[in-house]
Amino acid sequence: MNLRLLAERNLGIGSAANFLLGAALYGCVYLLPQYLAIVQNYDAFQTGEVMIWVGIPQLLVFPLLPRLMKQFDLRALVCFGALIFAGSCWMNTYLSHDYGGTQFLASSIIRALGQPFTLLGLRAKSYAAKKRE
Repeated sequence: MNLRLLAERNLGIGSAANFLLGAALYGCVYLLPQYLAIVQNYDAFQTGEVMIWVGIPQLLVFPLLPRLMKQFDLRALVCFGALIFAGSCWMNTYLSHDYGGTQFLASSIIRALGQPFTLLGLRAKSYAAKKRE
């Protein structure tokens, strides 16, 4: 197996950052429905009603990103998205087993607004061709 590609700075750092982002997304997108189903006894429809708020705002943000990527540095967009994403996760740090779907609404919407900046920006920066001098 040849791992020389990871020596490329953009791809190596981008791969590591994508791994960390994937772990954070796993925690938010997989564990939240599990919590709602197991602890709160939500059925699939009720869980879907809570989780749809992670998807709808992203549909509004994704069309704007190509234009923003041309106007701003990709690293700035990734940092902006990561800060929003981290802030939304921080909003859930004080939750207990008594919290249900409506308490996740604000943090889900905020997470959905920051997530596309991080996802698309990281991938674009990772796969950007290295300039030859």
